[in-house]
Amino acid sequence: MLARGPDRAAERALFDGRSLTGWEGDPRFWRVEEGVLVGESTAANPCDATNYLVWRGGEVGDFELELEWRFPGGAPGNSGVQFRSRADSPATVAGYQADLESGPDWTGGLYEQDGRGVVTRRGERVVLADGGAKTVERFADGAELLATVDPAAWNRLRIVAFGPRLSLEVNGRLFSETIDLDAARAARRGVLALQLHAGPPMRVEFRALRLRPLADLVVPDAPPTSRTPPAWIWPAPEVADGQTAWFRRGFELASAPARAELWISADDHFEAWLGGQGVASADDWMRPLRVDVSSALRAGENELLVRAENDAGAAGLVLELSLEFADGQRIVLASDASFETCLQPSVDLGQAELASWLDDAAPWRPAHVLGPLGAMPWGQLGAELSDAGEAPAAETIHVPPGFTVQRLHSARPVSEGSWVALAVDPRGRLYASDQYGGIFRVTLAQGGAARVEPIPITLGEAHGLLWAFDALYAVVSGAGEFTSGLYRARDTDGDDELDQVELLRAFDGDGEHGPHGLVLHPDGRSLVITGGNHTALPGPFERARVPMTWGEDVLLAPYADPNGHAVGITAPGGWIVRTDPEGEHWELVAVGFRNAYDLAYSSAGELFTYDSDMEWDVGLPWYRPTRVLHVVSGAEFGWRTGSANWPADHYDSLPPAVELELGSPTGLVFGTATSFPAPWKHALFACDWAYGRIHSVFLEPEGASYRGRHEIFASGEPFPVTDVVAGPDGALY
Repeated sequence: MLARGPDRAAERALFDGRSLTGWEGDPRFWRVEEGVLVGESTAANPCDATNYLVWRGGEVGDFELELEWRFPGGAPGNSGVQFRSRADSPATVAGYQADLESGPDWTGGLYEQDGRGVVTRRGERVVLADGGAKTVERFADGAELLATVDPAAWNRLRIVAFGPRLSLEVNGRLFSETIDLDAARAARRGVLALQLHAGPPMRVEFRALRLRPLADLVVPDAPPTSRTPPAWIWPAPEVADGQTAWFRRGFELASAPARAELWISADDHFEAWLGGQGVASADDWMRPLRVDVSSALRAGENELLVRAENDAGAAGLVLELSLEFADGQRIVLASDASFETCLQPSVDLGQAELASWLDDAAPWRPAHVLGPLGAMPWGQLGAELSDAGEAPAAETIHVPPGFTVQRLHSARPVSEGSWVALAVDPRGRLYASDQYGGIFRVTLAQGGAARVEPIPITLGEAHGLLWAFDALYAVVSGAGEFTSGLYRARDTDGDDELDQVELLRAFDGDGEHGPHGLVLHPDGRSLVITGGNHTALPGPFERARVPMTWGEDVLLAPYADPNGHAVGITAPGGWIVRTDPEGEHWELVAVGFRNAYDLAYSSAGELFTYDSDMEWDVGLPWYRPTRVLHVVSGAEFGWRTGSANWPADHYDSLPPAVELELGSPTGLVFGTATSFPAPWKHALFACDWAYGRIHSVFLEPEGASYRGRHEIFASGEPFPVTDVVAGPDGALY
């Protein structure tokens, strides 16, 4: 729960304007003069080796840093701001550096001191993949950006570091952006420092240094607070087409677990056994399986065995086995280098020969770790782990000053599952849906959840929940027990228990790009529903606001995604529809989305959604960031498969209201029903599951539509938010 509460300081000033308190540097070069930090070398006092002024107030991880800088008098100057860096002494600092200079080359770019050197130049967006591969996209002309800077006058630098994303802004404009996914080279925390470069005499000045942590400000040597995620593994770093790999992990249990789940995926195919019993197999790595394996485990020795096959390109296995025992103890076994693995010879082996080879002749070796869950090219897979740990503690979630966070309940991973959708009923009770299971009702009390109870109806796997018309509506994106569709659950005998379930309309599509959220229309008489681009239109429609004459709309054949995503899926892509409470009359409202998960109406009755990007396309001309869209009647936003996406300035499309860059869009809600003060009272809160944050989006009318800005409202590590609703008490849940 996120609520307005007593003020607490989040932003802090790093410089008192009077002294070097909190900073360490060579006094020959660094001093305070007339309220500014000065770094200066002269002919009489040359700077023969680059040196730094290091802030010793702790290490920073995710943060926003703002400061003002200049090279007074128009003299040549070369400087920078180090962040997430290592500083053994003020003379030896290594790590990320936001470059500053009075010349034409480097201001606003990212450099890695004593590392990779020039990483990102001004006007570039760079993605550094795991293993070092580099993708470069130019989003602006570097010379035009530099024209907004007068190095002799005061300029404002803003550095935003959030997870792998590093953004550098000068005077309010984005100068460069880097997404560092290279697990071996990326830094997630370190020190701040100011640089005075070696060379001819120069003077650089800084003032108004303010730091806003977006995650914990960590003192050196603080222990980590989160567990290690599972890793993608393979027998060797060299992957070849057509390989078959085997993996095994033995473990001993004092007693059989009360519950056990296996979460698993492999690129491209796999089969898994526990104790010789087959428990899972799949041929689509983008849809990880989550299966109950309780019956396959026993007290004593157990073995998990997996065979994975690679068709072509990248290959890997990722899994997590979560065990819960009768005494409440929880154990997690995740894929890592402790697994033994080997490659099967290319010759055909019969079943008996294969078993003999695995037992006696296979060259078992420790697994090679390709990268953690989330590494490219696989990403987060769009599915939560069967995490046996607690939900993040309230104090690890960061919100603006004056807000408080309270943890009400930590869903038990095996018995309660992965909650992805919320609704609130007229009595203030919450309903939560397990992505792979049933629906739960949560009765709240001061200080937490007084009661969490499964609803005894045959309904679950819902991506969208809504209490309306004296019933609980659910949009099911079923990949297991339930058929995808719009359902209604009602209490028919007045005992305050839902007892009747009706399927109002079946949908053709499921999973992460299936049917998703639903909201009540401002007229109070109808429902509005959204579906992803792997879901067919739920017609027939009595009315269509969009001319149903779409096509692929390209002169040249598009490039299909080489990883196979959405290949063969054509226009119109994701959709928004409207229907009555009985699900009898259907209207098509808008199309052309990639994978919008939720919807929200503003107080003015305007509809907005938060559409996803195709993260594998970062750096390519047809890439479109995640974006908040104003959904006008009959809109077509131009998602097309592969390279055929409409650009934002396409004449037949509509531009986004706000671009939010990389992320995994989930829940949406306006702050109108909260007790929050301005400006958050009127903000659109947009959840990003992948990067663990909630954006606050501030929209202003512009012409016939809206434009806006955004900032991070809440963040944590981890904080994989999937839905958000406003409660009757004015808080966000």
